Amino acid sequence: MRIEIATNPNVLLGLQEKWRDLAQNSRITNIFNEPEMLVPALQFLTGNRKIQVALLWEKKELVGLFPFAFSPTWRGLPLKHFILWNHPYSFLSTPLIRSDYLITTFNMFLKWIVSVIRYPYLIECHHISSELFSGDREGFLSLLEKCKFQSAMHLESRPGFNLQSYVSFEDYWQTRSRAFRKKYRQRFRQLTEQGIVKVERLPLLSEGGSHEALHSWIEDFLLLEQQGWKGRQGTAMCSNQAHAHYFSRIVSELFKTNKLHFMRLSVNGETIAGKCSFSSGGKVFCFKIAYREKFARSSPGLLLEVEFIREMMRSSEFSVIDSCARPDHPLFESIWEDSISTISGILYRGKVFGILRGVYRQSLQHSDKFYETR
Repeated sequence: MRIEIATNPNVLLGLQEKWRDLAQNSRITNIFNEPEMLVPALQFLTGNRKIQVALLWEKKELVGLFPFAFSPTWRGLPLKHFILWNHPYSFLSTPLIRSDYLITTFNMFLKWIVSVIRYPYLIECHHISSELFSGDREGFLSLLEKCKFQSAMHLESRPGFNLQSYVSFEDYWQTRSRAFRKKYRQRFRQLTEQGIVKVERLPLLSEGGSHEALHSWIEDFLLLEQQGWKGRQGTAMCSNQAHAHYFSRIVSELFKTNKLHFMRLSVNGETIAGKCSFSSGGKVFCFKIAYREKFARSSPGLLLEVEFIREMMRSSEFSVIDSCARPDHPLFESIWEDSISTISGILYRGKVFGILRGVYRQSLQHSDKFYETR
């Protein structure tokens, strides 16, 4: 095996065929590290940071892809360390690793890190799928011990949805409480009293969708988000030109490969809620949702979320939906029953990190979900 370090997005663009093959055969599906999303992130979201991508090869086959960066400080301490890169719009940082090469790829990657980083050795990661090592946890722990690394991690669970748990949307709907179903009907009726209510889905490119329609939907969604609380707080994508360009680019690229799922809810032609999601390998990743605040009493975001589930269940193509939301997000409490588990934390090598383990643990809000290897 060999490692190649790419620092120029154009180099990665020349590898898209092998990259997509890796993504399709990866141990864990992660659309945020696929070409349509990672290349635009490298072009628009790096700021002043130097982001690099480690490409691991077995002969001519790409078996691993790890976006990373070096940071000069850690928790306010002057410790240069290695970090698996994740930006504000990346909700999963799991590297792409070909299924048959999980342990060997990590073995080479850790050895490479030790060879390029001067002591101390500290690796930080955020939101790695807990399923990555579920089939070979002992093998991974043995690898850490062999490479003389210890770990301090914490586990988080965010809302998810297992579509295979239900035969149809009607089957799912009957599992909702009577109070929730009544609330849904009441909110929908409130909207119909104000005019013509319409739920729309942007047709996929393979279904006759057009780039002209896509451009209109992009502008409509960005404006909807900008006019809400995110716009007032300066966190809407339109508040930062680079972020707006990033959104437009990834949506356009995913539209070309039929991985974009765009929905909106309107009253009398006025969009009152919009939702943008992406799909890959049978999984759906929710990206952004926005609503018009003057309709807040009718809960347009909740109504659109239900319609989104209905739409996803019409297809047998998808098995899991990842909300990509924080664990306690109020929108999903009464709609989603399942969860997606991710791991964040540090790998470290050397006795000096006995102190840093304590610093890391104290920085966590959910210390009861903290665990470590010794």
